[in-house]
Amino acid sequence: MIEKITGFSAQEIIEMGSMSVSSRLIHLDDFPLLIAGFAHAIDVGFGTLEYRFKHKDGKYSWFADHFTIINDQNGKPLFSESVMRDINGIKKAKKRKKAASKNGW
Repeated sequence: MIEKITGFSAQEIIEMGSMSVSSRLIHLDDFPLLIAGFAHAIDVGFGTLEYRFKHKDGKYSWFADHFTIINDQNGKPLFSESVMRDINGIKKAKKRKKAASKNGW
């Protein structure tokens, strides 16, 4: 499904590695929130983040990422499991609504 949405195959994402994906494909303005949110999630075991993800064609779209941190037997984080949703339409609708209310419509 990731390929259908972003243009990147699952293999390409895996080969990039999580830090490379984060630094190359997460919008620069969203990156600090992503780092802080993930650090908090390590403490509590789960999290939800919204951020813009760069597609293979260079365009960005918004994703909501609901994830759980998977730890080893000593409590050290090993990886995260995620369910991501494309929320681009929701973000655009909120932006239109905010603009309309600002203009008195």
